[in-house]
Amino acid sequence: MSEGFKTKSEEIEDSLEFCRDIDIYYKGGKNETPSSPAFSYKPVYVNAPDTSGYAPEENYESVTSVIISNIIHLLVCVVIAAVISRGINKYILQQVSVDGSSMEASLYDGDRLLMNKFDYRFNDPKRFDIVIFPFEDDVYLIKRVIGLPGETVQIIDGYVYINGEFLQNDIYCDDTIETAGTAMQPLKLGDDEIFVLGDNRNNSLDSRYTAVGNIKLSDIMGKAFYRVYPFDRLGKVE
Repeated sequence: MSEGFKTKSEEIEDSLEFCRDIDIYYKGGKNETPSSPAFSYKPVYVNAPDTSGYAPEENYESVTSVIISNIIHLLVCVVIAAVISRGINKYILQQVSVDGSSMEASLYDGDRLLMNKFDYRFNDPKRFDIVIFPFEDDVYLIKRVIGLPGETVQIIDGYVYINGEFLQNDIYCDDTIETAGTAMQPLKLGDDEIFVLGDNRNNSLDSRYTAVGNIKLSDIMGKAFYRVYPFDRLGKVE
């Protein structure tokens, strides 16, 4: 018979020897060297590396700590952003909406504006600034500054006069004023007062009426300076 092949009896003997080796191994003879070449086993290492695909317990704790740290960091950033936003809204910039037609044709109903609340903390309003001030509970008015502190305002024949002189630079109204109101007679402003008018002079509740009157400097909330909506008229407020 060719080399490398076993007889039937040899195969049976090898099988019996393999079974005896298994029996010796499991009955406590693990230190004995099995006689069968077909029988072998791999030693089990107590400290063998974990190759199961799962992270050890300490890794889970580390990942959890990182997640918690990131969440805390995110919450801190949100709080800081909220505080900064609130501070900006209260002391620097605030968005306001125009309601009504009293400032046409400079501003229109539905316009959204940015109000500068910072400038008047250091400077007084200038003539022709557009200012916002409280009128009633939760109601605010937006008008244009015409008379400055200490000046005398009067409306004569539909036109504004300051200290007895015609206000030539008042280019924001094309119509003559039909109602002079309290400015029919010379109206002296206090050192802390301004006189305001709407650009739509014949359809505006402003300083000509006792319901509004002269505006205290301390009551001015800020100056409208930039239109953010509608987008086709985006830009600086005249």
